[in-house]
Order: sequence, then C-alpha cells, then structure tokens
Amino acid sequence: MHVSRWGAFRAVAFSFVLGSFLGCGGEDPESTAPLDPAADGAETDADDAQSDDGAAGDGEFDVSLTGHDIPMTARAELKVNEGERPVHLSITGRTSGADVIVIDLTFDGIENAMGAHAVEFSLPESGLHVANGSLEGSWYYSQGGTIEVSLTPEGEMVGEFSIALARGEMGDDPGEPVVYAPSAESTLLEGAFDVPWTLNCHSRLEGHSAFKYGGEWCDELEF
Repeated sequence: MHVSRWGAFRAVAFSFVLGSFLGCGGEDPESTAPLDPAADGAETDADDAQSDDGAAGDGEFDVSLTGHDIPMTARAELKVNEGERPVHLSITGRTSGADVIVIDLTFDGIENAMGAHAVEFSLPESGLHVANGSLEGSWYYSQGGTIEVSLTPEGEMVGEFSIALARGEMGDDPGEPVVYAPSAESTLLEGAFDVPWTLNCHSRLEGHSAFKYGGEWCDELEF
C-alpha cells in the first residue's frame, strides 16, 4: 500500500513547526495530525478546524527507542464529528527539538471511547491503530506492537505501549509514492504516559455537509 510522499509527511505534521518536515496540517478528520483552529463563526470542513483547547498543557510521556531514553512531553485529543461513527484518539509526543511521534487510535463510537482498551498496531492505512513519526533523524511508522490505554470522562488518560517500528525511506523526488512496507528488523519504541485528553468536537452546519467547531450537538455529548 502506498501514498504520495506529501501525504506521508502530512500524516506526521503538527501545529508546531517541524524543521525536518515539508508540510503540516491534517488530511481529513481521521488524520493523525492536530488541525488548525477555525475562525470564529467560519464555515469549515472538519479537517480545517481545531479547538483552542487542543493546546492544553502537556502530560508525562516517557519514551525509549531500542532502550535509549528520549525526553518527551505529549498532548492528546479525542476527535469527534457529528454523524461519523469513528472516534479518534490522537496522542502527540514531542521533544524540544524535531523528534515527534503520533499515536492514532480509532474507537467504534463515542460510547466505546471511555474506559480501558488494549489494541494492536498495524502498518499505516492497514488498520485502525497506527503510529508515525520522526525520531533521531529517521522516519518511522508502526508495523506491530500493542498499547494499553484508559480514558475517563473527566479527561484523564494513562497507558503504556510497545511499538514495533519500521524505518521509512524517502526518495529524492517529492512526487515519488511512499510505500508502507514492513521491515525485516523492527525498531522497538516503548513508553508510558499520563496525559490529560481534550475534546475536539465538530457539529454539522444546518443544511450543509460542512462542519464547525463546537455547536449544540457537541455541547450535549455525554461520555
């Protein structure tokens, strides 16, 4: 399975600047990347908006790559769109430099998002639970591993993970397709976290297929 090189970069781009990457923003509401805030009252698709709450304080994120500690902090968002069944939990870990890792988990419905979960990672675009990022100057993506995570309606989240990473290869031509292929030898990323999650919710504009941040539907959500 492959996507464009630009698409692969966008999957690991964030609202803060990454000098080692070419792009930023999210591909769609299911993207692993946090999205830019929407203008007040502006009509927008869900892939073009994000709450200011998405900039909430960082939580504890202890990560090691093949036994080598990488100091990181993390933020987490639960992404919900009116009328769409999948609910995405995006955990963004980063260092003070260019290292960044995104963990994206998908749950079947809001009612199934809270509580304890134990799931397996797959290759990007090959499953519901994936990881993608840049670590120590190399691009990596998940090809296996597990994560245990627990969320509470009060916004608390704890968990731990062990991800088997494949190292991605980028060609010289930005237009070349990127192939998410498993590596014969995986790189082990392990970690534990205690990170508050914030809600990133979009409701549909009346009479439109477009979304806006917040709204009555979001205000009435119960977890």
